[in-house]
Amino acid sequence: SGPYNVLELDTTMWMGSNPTIWAPEIHKFNNKYYYMATFTRPDVIIDKVAGRDIPRRSCQLFVSDRIQGPYKPIPAEKPLLRADQPSLDATFCDDELGAGYIIYSHEWIQNWDGTVQIIRLTDDFSQQMGEPYVMFTASQNPWSSGVDSLGNKSFCPVMDGPFLFDTEGGELGILFSTYIDGEYAVGVAYSEKDHGLNGPWHIEPEPLLRDNNGHPMMFNDFDGTLVMAVHKDTVIDGRRTSVPRFIEMDRQFDKLKIKRYYKF
Repeated sequence: SGPYNVLELDTTMWMGSNPTIWAPEIHKFNNKYYYMATFTRPDVIIDKVAGRDIPRRSCQLFVSDRIQGPYKPIPAEKPLLRADQPSLDATFCDDELGAGYIIYSHEWIQNWDGTVQIIRLTDDFSQQMGEPYVMFTASQNPWSSGVDSLGNKSFCPVMDGPFLFDTEGGELGILFSTYIDGEYAVGVAYSEKDHGLNGPWHIEPEPLLRDNNGHPMMFNDFDGTLVMAVHKDTVIDGRRTSVPRFIEMDRQFDKLKIKRYYKF
């Protein structure tokens, strides 16, 4: 059924009255539901890098007592993340002590080496505590590649779509997206054993999934089966289109593996 409108925007906030919205997620924590997404305000330019205007882009959190909303912005004296940096694709996690964190990307269009970083939140989720910690960067990825302005093959600076998971063997991993030879692809990094969120994080030497699949998230279906959702870039009637794809996963032992592809 649906879709239903569940998000209540405050047009006086930093994202303005007509933002673009990417990558929404909903997470349950301490009997509340938190909606997080990426908002872009194209009429506000925060930087210019390599001739490209960098618009105001950041992640915003909303809260509701019910999963079906309505979701309202969490009151805060200032934006959750830095106003002078474009950030995107926030996801949520908590540690063994019950502290809440968001994991997100500092976008490559500004730093030219996209990052996955983590920041602890205050108990009411209204502000960050301390400074962000960089978990890993695009240049640390051994397999992604792109082409620079001179046509030379080099590392791909794109890094987005982080999503945290653990294996049945107790390993902590994170999914992410980047490009390899012009194709959107999914990679995996694992934290060093028993080091948790602090890492160090080690990226697997090969992509988990390529062929223009990206921005992975995982969920358990009603039977408890672990499923990864991605969007696949394809061409339909001559137009580039992103379509959803579902893949059954296996996280037994200490590595995440693809088990089978759902057919529609």
